Amino acid sequence: MPCAGGQWMHTDAEAGMERTRDEVVRILHDRGASSVAEVAEAVGVSAGAVRRHLDLMIAEGLVDQRLERQPRGRPVTRYFLSEAGEERSAAAHYHRLLERIYPALSRLSADAVAGKDGRAVLATMFEGVAEDRKSTRLNSSHVA
Repeated sequence: MPCAGGQWMHTDAEAGMERTRDEVVRILHDRGASSVAEVAEAVGVSAGAVRRHLDLMIAEGLVDQRLERQPRGRPVTRYFLSEAGEERSAAAHYHRLLERIYPALSRLSADAVAGKDGRAVLATMFEGVAEDRKSTRLNSSHVA
């Protein structure tokens, strides 16, 4: 939905759809080829809703499908990320990784890295990431 200044505003429904689609991508990335029922159960929405999302994602080239024969009964359609879908998933994980690494890296002083090789600097930086994650979890558990 366009608004002033040429920017696009998302309605709550559009934002919800995007979150669901992101969750479908995450599930297919983590679990590999899955049926509509498996994805629906994991996301917590109806099979019909997942099927609509998957149809749109197939049209966009993010998801592919294949029929998998069963010993009995009808074949099951399995959905999996296409190469473009894998790239989208990897980009999201890369962005999240950078959001976690940058603060820890920017806090390293010159003294903390002086005379250390790359492995040692990375180890120190990842210790900072771990501390940040731990404090975030502790703070969020106190808020709830």
